Amino acid sequence: MSVLSLPVAMAAAVTAYVGLYHLWLHTRRPSRSDLYFALTCLCMLGYDTAAAFHYSAITPSQAALWQRVEIASALLMAGPFLLLVSEQVQIRFGKLAQGALALFPILAVITLVERNDWVVTQVPLPKHIVTPLGEWTLVEMALGPLFLLEAATVPLMTLYCLWAALGAPRPSGGRWRRREQRSSPLIAIGVALLVAIMHDLLVTQGLLAHPYLFEFAWLLVAATMSVVLSHEVLAASKTRAELTRTEQREATTLAAIQDAVVTTDMSGNILLLNPAAERLLAVSLAEAVGKPLAELAEVTSPETQTVVKDLVRFAVGRPTNPYGQLPQLVTTDGNERRVEIGGAPLKDTEGHVKGAIVVLRDLTLQHDALATLEHAKKMESIGQLAGGAAHDLNNLLTPILSYVELVLKEVPPNSKSSRFLRHVQDAAQRAAGLTRQLLALSRKQVLDVQIVPLSEFVLQTRPILERLVGDNVTLTMRLDDSAGRVRIDLGQFEQVLLNLIANARDALPEGGDITIAVRRLGDEQCCLEVSDSGVGMSKVTAARIFEPFFTTKERGKGTGLGLASVRGIVEQHGGAIYVDSEPGEGSSFEIVLPTTAAEQANSSIRQLPNAEAARGTETILVVEDDPGVRSLIHDVLAQLGYTVHTADGLAMAVSIARAEPIDLLLTDVVLPGADGPHVRDAVNEIYPVPCLFMTGHADDRLGHHGIVERGVSVLRKPFTVAGLSLKVRQVLDAGKRRLKSGA
Repeated sequence: MSVLSLPVAMAAAVTAYVGLYHLWLHTRRPSRSDLYFALTCLCMLGYDTAAAFHYSAITPSQAALWQRVEIASALLMAGPFLLLVSEQVQIRFGKLAQGALALFPILAVITLVERNDWVVTQVPLPKHIVTPLGEWTLVEMALGPLFLLEAATVPLMTLYCLWAALGAPRPSGGRWRRREQRSSPLIAIGVALLVAIMHDLLVTQGLLAHPYLFEFAWLLVAATMSVVLSHEVLAASKTRAELTRTEQREATTLAAIQDAVVTTDMSGNILLLNPAAERLLAVSLAEAVGKPLAELAEVTSPETQTVVKDLVRFAVGRPTNPYGQLPQLVTTDGNERRVEIGGAPLKDTEGHVKGAIVVLRDLTLQHDALATLEHAKKMESIGQLAGGAAHDLNNLLTPILSYVELVLKEVPPNSKSSRFLRHVQDAAQRAAGLTRQLLALSRKQVLDVQIVPLSEFVLQTRPILERLVGDNVTLTMRLDDSAGRVRIDLGQFEQVLLNLIANARDALPEGGDITIAVRRLGDEQCCLEVSDSGVGMSKVTAARIFEPFFTTKERGKGTGLGLASVRGIVEQHGGAIYVDSEPGEGSSFEIVLPTTAAEQANSSIRQLPNAEAARGTETILVVEDDPGVRSLIHDVLAQLGYTVHTADGLAMAVSIARAEPIDLLLTDVVLPGADGPHVRDAVNEIYPVPCLFMTGHADDRLGHHGIVERGVSVLRKPFTVAGLSLKVRQVLDAGKRRLKSGA
């Protein structure tokens, strides 16, 4: 082998190593730059190898063969090298440039196979080579006209590299579009290659007696590009690491967000769900990807009450309003939620819309809490209205009932007048029942509580309940004697049972079963359950049955106050009532009450004396602001033998008490200026006297939640003549007993 071949062979070895290394890199991390550079190096390896054999050629035929291989390798190298340049300087070739790239392999094949002296002729043209190590004669063949055309492409290619690397402007109507200007070492590479090529062309023409330099200039290209691509490897590695960290941060952030985040494409198909969205939609990401969002969730617009067809457009184009009506979302598993829906377009780096981000905030708890608050405010307003109305009605009904009772004693029992009066009395009593329902609704009743075993109380009501249900309904009781004692108003809870049993009976038009069960719930609660096998009700109806004036019965057959008053009575006793019902499956009402370990009843009612013992001669001070009620009480008590003084407020009551000793203070609770307890306290400062309060509804002036304090006597409005006389006699006798025991 010639001495000239050794440096070229060494350059070929280096080129082979660099090319194979970058080809291996491409298999590890696919990169077009590595691939194009590896292909360029392998083509250059062919050129260097052919050059090494050419320098050692002895015969013209050998020289011609290796010359053809050199030229073909250089032509093959042009394509990947230009692609490498385009990748480095971020340009994209037009159709004309792509056609030129495809021409290089064709020229390479022609160079290898043609035998008509187009590229390499059969005319020997020895070259005299002078090097520092000595002088040699290189066997070389003269070159044909096609080679000159091919050789012209090499400096043109080099100039193109320089032009692109220097950031040349876009040609008018050009075939490539510049994406961004980028600094590149291709400037130095282009200069080195251009100098080497021009030098080698002069050597080829015999104008210089130097060795060829292209093979060695290529080493500068290989070294420079290896460094550049190595830096790109490090930069890409750092970028991937940063991208991984960013993705992890984004994934952590999305996982921590409690709102449901859904990413979709332009067609509304799901691309990504965060964990909150998976929980809300009841579907996993793997199951949801590629499916339309509207297929997994049905949303009803609060404005139109219609199902939203294009949910993505609805989310992106609709302003959110968490304080107004919220859309209702129903998932495929039937779960209903109230959500706030918002969204935004999803854009790429160039600002083009490629999808949407939909955010669903679950506000079901807030919506329900707001609805509960609004319902509570409405109930409070209704309760205040009902309490005030009941108070005024009681003041009107009290004289009506009492005067009718007095007149009935004066007329013959079988007369027409007696019959008319009894009709008035029945109507007034029904009105009094309505006021009791209103008071129960407003939780303003005065409760006469006693401590009783719950099972024993229910058992005692059985005869009344059996008469109520009729013959075609079977009443079953399951009573647990260990359920415990409860503090209840017997009359009010009897009304609760009657209301629940009456509703259960109405739900059994063709007969059926009603079951009353009492059981213990833990250490401090017990449960009273009334269930039936009737027609049941829907969820919408069940949600409204405790609303005042809501009824499913025909007009004229129900006031809509029955269950509302039941709830009021139960809650005033510190309990709660729940309903469970399905259409065709019957209904079940559960009343949960607190139990007590106390033995003695806390009641303002004692055993009343009989009517014959209701008369007396004591002095009674009556304080009542309503003239009709005040006049009635005066007339009734005066007929019974009492000395009666009346007052309409605190000042007059104190004046009368100071002027004459009294035996009993009978005062209304609600008075203008000062209430009944203030009147009692003012009179007791003069001298102690028993007190009987009159009231039509409860408040905290006599006790908490309508349960009067121990030792406080209460006469509930509307009352009858018998009820007034017996209660007055009871309080007077109790006061005398206390005086004797104190003496």
